[in-house]
Amino acid sequence: MDRLSDADDSDIDSLQADGPRLRRLLLHPWVIALVICHGVFACVIAARYAGALQPVELLVYDLARRVLADRVSDDTSRVVVIAIEEDDLRRHGWPLSDGLLAEIGAGARTAGAEALLMDIVRDWPVAPGSGELDALLRQDDHIYWAYSPPDSGWIGTPPPEPLIGTDRIGFADMIADPDGITRRGLVFLAAANAQGFSRSLGLVGALAYLRPRGIAPQADPRGPEYMRLGATTLRPMRPTEGAYVSVDAGGYQFVLDFANGIAPFAQYSLQSLLDGDLPEGALAGRIVFVGAATESVKDHFYTPFGAGRGSRDVTHGVQLHANVADQILRHALDGAVPIRGIDDRAELAIAWGAALVMGALALTLSIGGLGGVVASGLAAMVGVWLMLLSQGLWLPVVEPTAVWLLSGGFVVAYRSQHDRAARTLLMRMLSAHVSDAVAREIWRQRSSFLDGGRPRPRRLVATVLFSDINGFTPLSESMPPPQLMAWLNTYMEAMARAVARNGGVVDKFIGDAVMAIFGVPVPRQSAAEIDDDARNAVACALAMRDALVALNAEWQRQNLPQAAFSVGIHTGPVIAGSLGGPERMDYTVIGDTVNTAARLDSFAKTVPAPSDAGACCRIVVSAETWSRLGGTFDGLWVGEVALKGKTERIGAYRLTVDGNSGGTTSPAAD
Repeated sequence: MDRLSDADDSDIDSLQADGPRLRRLLLHPWVIALVICHGVFACVIAARYAGALQPVELLVYDLARRVLADRVSDDTSRVVVIAIEEDDLRRHGWPLSDGLLAEIGAGARTAGAEALLMDIVRDWPVAPGSGELDALLRQDDHIYWAYSPPDSGWIGTPPPEPLIGTDRIGFADMIADPDGITRRGLVFLAAANAQGFSRSLGLVGALAYLRPRGIAPQADPRGPEYMRLGATTLRPMRPTEGAYVSVDAGGYQFVLDFANGIAPFAQYSLQSLLDGDLPEGALAGRIVFVGAATESVKDHFYTPFGAGRGSRDVTHGVQLHANVADQILRHALDGAVPIRGIDDRAELAIAWGAALVMGALALTLSIGGLGGVVASGLAAMVGVWLMLLSQGLWLPVVEPTAVWLLSGGFVVAYRSQHDRAARTLLMRMLSAHVSDAVAREIWRQRSSFLDGGRPRPRRLVATVLFSDINGFTPLSESMPPPQLMAWLNTYMEAMARAVARNGGVVDKFIGDAVMAIFGVPVPRQSAAEIDDDARNAVACALAMRDALVALNAEWQRQNLPQAAFSVGIHTGPVIAGSLGGPERMDYTVIGDTVNTAARLDSFAKTVPAPSDAGACCRIVVSAETWSRLGGTFDGLWVGEVALKGKTERIGAYRLTVDGNSGGTTSPAAD
């Protein structure tokens, strides 16, 4: 029977090289997952640097600032705020007269204020008392005033005339982010004054406190362009500091930390100062900021402790200036670490690492296990981020979180689709070969069974059964095509049932021939299992014979042709794998064992036919298979036979009629 060409162990190379190697590599799940992760990484980074993530990053930062502020005790006592409240406006009017401002200045200095900073910007005197105010400002060099510096299209608002040209003024400008929230403070601005720059009111207040303690701005030894105050160097923030993306970082800006909350200082009303009702020593040795804290005077800002535009939870300008001074003093005197970001390349590396780690986990873990890992990873990510932020290191968190979640989501989606496609392909290949239970077991072990979505080529020992109908050509010519196909289908169905019931798989139907395999697709691990496969194959041949006997009896009643077949069985090494492409793929075995079984089938036609009921079937098995039967079946030694296409002879047995009486005729006995 010349239905198969000769094959040897080198065929495994053909199986492994089936299809373009590059295409198989590019379609490997790990490669696809790698592409997905890098695609997600690229999209998230593009969104970040386009500014799409900045609003969310800043809102998360605001939440963190509120959380962290709740955990820090308030031990700041260097700054005090005298708030001009609504009751003060009703009592004294607005703007406050120069005489009242002079009284405030004198009263605060008498109460021991080390420096008084007036956050009141106006460019005209308000009688009465202008002379008294001018005299006080000339006599007391511990009183400082706010002003608004000139800007493009704006002439600005100068300080009181006695202070013009002195270092006792500070600009009152604050910076708001695009969402209207103030998270940054200013130290310097370029200005057309004698020093070439102007200082913020908060910095002026801090320096007034530091000067008597021998601390003044100095150039940092490692970076002369940076300002060092006491224990800390205040570096200007970068445009991409923390979660910012190309923010306008002009001037000398720094990130406000609000470490002790929005008001880490004592605050008293103006009237309590005027009435002398302040606690004893409340202002002594402190810097005192005076400014409006009312709804009617529009000098308020939104901070991380409010809800943004439209919120009634606002922070007044005087409180923000006090916060700036308080933070600068903590840096200079306490060594508090300024908030800083990390290098952009490090940020990219963190996001890239999150994408790769999540991609690998999503590809290897079960869905249930992955859910716990995702949740744990997010918790760890947020926890580490909060810890670093509390130490002054501000990293983007939305960016790696988005990469973490999206990489996992897309890889899981791909994995689900890939698994469905692989399962469909596997079931399509094996549905005609194995039972549902075996198919499910193969799917459960798919990591070891599949490679690139198709069965992994492997060497194993199996028993191959070939059978075909004797004289099929003249028989087929005796029936019209429809009748022939119905007759042949009935035969094939009976043979396939016999194979399945005896633990084999039908590899293929070749015309009128059946090729069945015992020992695949799950490899056998022991000699005893291989012996069982051999016994199952012989039992299958006898079951096929019995099925044909029944069919012949039925066909005889229907006046249809009757059939006889031959069977060849051989046990040996084979190469199991898949042949074909995505559109048409079959699971099969190849190798010399297959050819030998086919040649034994052809040889079986030449041996004497059994008598009586077994006359319709000639069964020949190789000596290798016979040695594994353990005397379970009856048979006769045929001898060393020469098979077509093979140079070496092979020992063969033919089964007797019953085939299962337990008797054996050995080669010596013949």
